[in-house]
Amino acid sequence: MNKNNIPPKQPTDAAARFRQTKNALAAWRSATLKKTLWITVAAGFPVWVYYTFTEIMQRSFWPMGLILTLLYFAMIGAAALKNIGHRVRGWSFVAILYLGSLVAFSRGAMTLDGRVYLIALPAVVIFLIDERSGIYISLFSALTYITFGILAYTGTLDQMLIFTGDTHEPFTWIYAGVDFLVLLVIVTVLTIQYHTYQARTLETQQTITEELNEIVERSNAILAVLPDILFIHTVEGEYLYVHTAYPELLAMPSEELIGKNLNEVVPPEVAEPVLKLYRKAVDTREMQVIEYPLAVEEGELYFEYRIIPYKTDQVLGIVRDITDRHQFQEERRRSEERNREHFSNIPVPTIIVQQQGDDICLVDYNIAAQEITNGMIEKLVGESLRKFPQLLNIPKADINRTLEGIQRCLQEKQTIDQEISFPLTGNDPSHFIMTFGYLAPDRVILHVMDITMRVETEAALRKSQERNLTQFKSIPVPTYVWQYADEKDDLILVDFNDAALETTAGRVGGFVGLTATSFFENNPDILEHILLCYSEKRVQKLETTYTMRTTRQERYLQFISAYVPPDLVLVHTIDLTERMDAEAALRKSEQRYRAVVGAQTELICRWKPDATYTFVNEAYCRFFGKPAEYWIGYHRAADIHDDDRALYERHLESVKELTVDNPNTTLEIRNRLPNGEIRWLQWQDHALFDKAGNIVEYQSVGRDITELKNIQEALQNTNQQLQDLTRRVINSQETERQNLARDLHDDVLGQLGAMIIHLDDDTPNETVRNNYQLLIDLIRNTVQRLRPPMLSFGLYTGLAELVDELADRVEPDTEILLNVPPSDVRFDPEVEMHLFRVIQQACENAVRHSQASAIHIYGEITASVVDLTVRDNGIGFKIADELDVPGLLTKRHYGLAGMKERAALIGANIFIGSELGAGTKISLYWRPDYLDHQIDGLLQGGPPRT
Repeated sequence: MNKNNIPPKQPTDAAARFRQTKNALAAWRSATLKKTLWITVAAGFPVWVYYTFTEIMQRSFWPMGLILTLLYFAMIGAAALKNIGHRVRGWSFVAILYLGSLVAFSRGAMTLDGRVYLIALPAVVIFLIDERSGIYISLFSALTYITFGILAYTGTLDQMLIFTGDTHEPFTWIYAGVDFLVLLVIVTVLTIQYHTYQARTLETQQTITEELNEIVERSNAILAVLPDILFIHTVEGEYLYVHTAYPELLAMPSEELIGKNLNEVVPPEVAEPVLKLYRKAVDTREMQVIEYPLAVEEGELYFEYRIIPYKTDQVLGIVRDITDRHQFQEERRRSEERNREHFSNIPVPTIIVQQQGDDICLVDYNIAAQEITNGMIEKLVGESLRKFPQLLNIPKADINRTLEGIQRCLQEKQTIDQEISFPLTGNDPSHFIMTFGYLAPDRVILHVMDITMRVETEAALRKSQERNLTQFKSIPVPTYVWQYADEKDDLILVDFNDAALETTAGRVGGFVGLTATSFFENNPDILEHILLCYSEKRVQKLETTYTMRTTRQERYLQFISAYVPPDLVLVHTIDLTERMDAEAALRKSEQRYRAVVGAQTELICRWKPDATYTFVNEAYCRFFGKPAEYWIGYHRAADIHDDDRALYERHLESVKELTVDNPNTTLEIRNRLPNGEIRWLQWQDHALFDKAGNIVEYQSVGRDITELKNIQEALQNTNQQLQDLTRRVINSQETERQNLARDLHDDVLGQLGAMIIHLDDDTPNETVRNNYQLLIDLIRNTVQRLRPPMLSFGLYTGLAELVDELADRVEPDTEILLNVPPSDVRFDPEVEMHLFRVIQQACENAVRHSQASAIHIYGEITASVVDLTVRDNGIGFKIADELDVPGLLTKRHYGLAGMKERAALIGANIFIGSELGAGTKISLYWRPDYLDHQIDGLLQGGPPRT
């Protein structure tokens, strides 16, 4: 078969393949028929020439010669004409052969080659046309032979013979016919079998070609998109083949790599181990893998090189860029480190346990867990949780509950919360929430959150709610509680207080459960007022006339509705009927009021919210020297001192916030008189409201406080001088204390030490020695109180030394406790001395006068605040009405007065609380920024605490 006749690749299904095979056979038959025709023409030419010459010489052969000539030229036409179809051309050739067989039988019956023609016809048809036509021709050939045999038997053939009269006997025709038929069948069957085999071979070849093409195309497609680089190397490292879909990944073009050695392309630190793996792969016939970094212009890349044995001296290498994977692994490692760091620093005590058989063991813990167990949990890593009660003093029953929670978490594979209470390491019982989180496949992470404060807060909240309920019931104003109901899309009356019960003569209970829409169906303004409060979630006010549904009385009420999250509205009803009557009476007495106001000596004026006057009294006109008509419509800010204008503008904004419940405010400001004199005036402003609660006017009463201001300024200067004097006196006292402490320590203690050395051991008796030792201890304690040496290292260190010194002085059963977190924060030495002396004096008072069995110092010392408290459980004392310095000095409370003086010097707050039989509590509060805001006077006892 010509290679040009191979059909193109088609779909591989059976029907398509059959069509391809059929088309291929048709093409082959057409080409073969054409060649056969030309071969027949070429081979028949000498025969035609011979018979033509013979027929010319013998006239009796002219008819046969004419027939042969016609057949020969018909053969030439069938071969030469291209427009003739394949089947037409094929059947024309078969017809010529068949006519040749007839001519052969007509010329010489069985003496010539007629049987050969008839035997050859089926084979020709099968090869050149198709199998079915071959079978038909085979039957037609047999029929033709039988026809000539019958013609010979009847004698008809004798008249038809052209060449000879030898027709043979009928038995000869039958004898030869049997051989003819056997040969005809054999040739036909063999030709069909051969043709079928050829078709199947062609079909198989086509299938193999298609599959091979498909494999090649699939391989090419895979290689085209494969991100890897494919190499074939010799074991010595020579490049034999290179393939990649991304040439930019190669160090040089692939055609330049062929023939080069690995050592010439990659760095030695990569080439050496790779060449060793080449040899190992070939020797072991196993794949080898290596990962290596490679520096490029963009940075450092990472590659994975898989080496596969290919031939006895060659390897197949696949290089893959694993930079992303390497970065992912590195990021994963860093992520695990971050997770570990996060786990360690979780503020909630957290442990991880693991199921091991039927037991649960501790495998990890965080810092918070270590701290809460005082480091004892470290001993339990790898141990069963059942050992916890032994070391952590946890009840066994609580451990069993914890184990049940862990088992449940492992079974359900979901987070579980469990609340539990137990004493931890000997402390008072605490409340915890344990959160069990499942970690596949057999671990549980356990968070232990201390909710002691929350439990206590909830208990306090319940008590607060009870108190609130009591307060609600005892509100003197009738109050009703409306709650929003989703199913009715309305507010429903759910509760009321005692005042509401009294106002409605006890009948309000019958309306509980009624909707607001139904209750206020005749009062749409009240309904809208309550619904607006709920929708806008803010206080709403409404004044209106309302007929009570329970008592049928008509009253003028003010409805104040307040939203209470999440779904309540409290409606207070204030009866303003009497107020309205009073306002009517007030309007009647307005004229009398104006007359009275006009006679007042205070400056009285009224002004609108835009700060323009509507009324001034005679005193106001006399003070400012202008008649009343001058001021009406005049703006108040016109005569304000320039330096106080900003203050007055802020005051105008603030008075807008005045309410019915808080209608008053005060302003001290400077005013300029017409003669240019500046006077200080104190104004008492009172807001006047309409029925809806809106401000309509302000009334101001003013008085001249210029002289008072002058006195205050002088007093302030005096107080400052007094404060400076106090500071100098206290500093002088501290200096004297230090000098006295130094003299006692250096001189007195030194002389006493020298005296005891010179005394004979037998001279002083035991009493003298004991008294001597007591005297030494007394002097040392006095020195320490006069000059605490550890205060040089900070306030906390000084307080710690103070507690140790007090503990040595008090009775053994008296508890002296310092509960202040250690702190190395330092302040100005003078500030630290004053803070220390205040706490020291408080402790001295407790030791000397309180008869206490416990003295506690607690609080905190930080860079932003010092908050310290000294508390005892002694007999206490009665607090005077005024705890100012003069009052304390008058009553000879010199210690308390000194404490307040020192606190005032550094701008600290000191609070003294005591009750007979309940002990005393003295608190000191100081912030460094108080130094910038000294108190107005020493006698006021310090600035207000914020």
